[in-house]
Amino acid sequence: MHRSRTWIALSLTLAACGNGTSTDATAPDPNGEQVAVSVSIAPTSATLATGETLQFTVTVSGTLNAEVRWDLVEGAAAGALTATGLYTAPATAGTYHVKATSVADPTSSGEAAVQVTILDPGAQGVIVSINPTTLALTAGASKRFTALVTGASDTSVVWEVVEGATGGSVDALGNYTAPSITGTYHLKVTSQADGTRSATAIIEVVDILVYPLAATMKIGAKQTFTVFPGQEVTNLDWVVFEGVAGGTIAADGTYTAPQTPGTYHVTATLKSAPAKTVTVPVQIVAGDAVSVTITPAISILSPSQSFVLSADTFGTLSGASLTPASVSWLVADSSTGALTSISTTPWSYTATAPVTPAIIYIEAVSDADATKSAFSTLIVK
Repeated sequence: MHRSRTWIALSLTLAACGNGTSTDATAPDPNGEQVAVSVSIAPTSATLATGETLQFTVTVSGTLNAEVRWDLVEGAAAGALTATGLYTAPATAGTYHVKATSVADPTSSGEAAVQVTILDPGAQGVIVSINPTTLALTAGASKRFTALVTGASDTSVVWEVVEGATGGSVDALGNYTAPSITGTYHLKVTSQADGTRSATAIIEVVDILVYPLAATMKIGAKQTFTVFPGQEVTNLDWVVFEGVAGGTIAADGTYTAPQTPGTYHVTATLKSAPAKTVTVPVQIVAGDAVSVTITPAISILSPSQSFVLSADTFGTLSGASLTPASVSWLVADSSTGALTSISTTPWSYTATAPVTPAIIYIEAVSDADATKSAFSTLIVK
């Protein structure tokens, strides 16, 4: 298999996932008593074809801190996992394991087993995909979603918000507008050719949208948080939940990590509405920490169709922030397509007509730390 490399500089973004078996551990409650911390993942087991995705959910009990750290036990060979629990199966068949570990008590975790089988693109029938698959928006904001239908001559679709009018609105072109009430909503797109085939995106509507949504940093490093359009950093009050022990943050959203490793929380509150807040978890590590994400994690393309891929890195290396940073793009088989620049930041993959249906893997490797990378799966039919 031939792999080709191209260099680009990209902007920052991020993602994560969880499991079904659970283990218990104890952690002190505010009264000094010991309570059991338990982590459970659903589903506990699943069977997927190569390249397919599955949304895992996690439940943490015995602590007020419901945060978890998602991992693939077998590492990158097991596929890809996002911060929302979305798992993408790898190209190689086998049994893999998704693990969620409690941030409050790292000795407590849950695990799910995933059986991956070889994908037969010709036997899939009608396939519907939606992009993006997960999204965070502020109340009233809009986003254009796209859908792709393969396996049918009729590629038209029907859009709907699963929760109805309370979950926002969407037009016939996939333009979604978030409702005024925060919460988790779902946008569904269904094939006109086969009403049993659909895809669903998860949308989180929030009062404040801070970027990045989470961070991993080295002790003493700095990270500047920003807000999305329609808001101003100066309209927010910034605090570190743990006080000076958890670091410091300036009025412009610049956070300075403490000298003690651990998990801390940066909270932003709207000055005009103190009840509206958002909290960002920050993991502080003693050594260098680098992570890479790629969006979207999976796509289904027709021959000659182009699709934009974006990659981001975050963390610190030798005390320096990796925001923004650069990655190197690798395509698993250059005979089925080529990476083509469409601007100075995101890059696109243009699919060519393969002799047989193809599954192509794109890897974004951190230029700062070549051991850190992320994958995107492209199915060309």
